[in-house]
Amino acid sequence: MYLDSNVLIFAALDNGQLGSDANKLLRMIREGQIKASISPMVLNEVMRAIQKALGREQADRIVTGIMLIPFSWLDIGYGCIHYARRHFKNGLDPTDAFHAAIMNEYNLSLIVTEDSHFDNVEGIKKISIREALSKK
Repeated sequence: MYLDSNVLIFAALDNGQLGSDANKLLRMIREGQIKASISPMVLNEVMRAIQKALGREQADRIVTGIMLIPFSWLDIGYGCIHYARRHFKNGLDPTDAFHAAIMNEYNLSLIVTEDSHFDNVEGIKKISIREALSKK
C-alpha cells in the first residue's frame, strides 16, 4: 500500500480521531504489522505542510522521525512523467498525478488517503486511514 502525505500530516498535526488513527497506522508500520510505501513526493508535501504550521525546526524534527519508519521508498523515474501527464490531463493536480504514476510504476493499486481526488482514478483503490488499520 502507498501512503498519501495526508496520513503523515494528520499524524503530526491533528489532535482528533484522524490524527490518533494515523499515529496507530504508523505504529503498525514501525512494528512490521503492515508494509507501506512512500516516495520523496510524499515527504516534500509533509515537510511543506508541517513547516507552514509549526516552523522549519519542528518540520525537520518530525521529518527525521518519519525517515526512521521502515517504509519502502519508491523512486520517481522518467517513465512516471508520461503516466503523470495522463492523470494531470484527466483532472488530478500535478502532485496527485505523480503519486498515481509512481504507484503505477511499482504496480501498487492501494492508496491510504483521506483525499477524495483518488476516488475515481483508474487502477487505484482508495482506502481511508481507518480502513487501513484493519489490513493486518
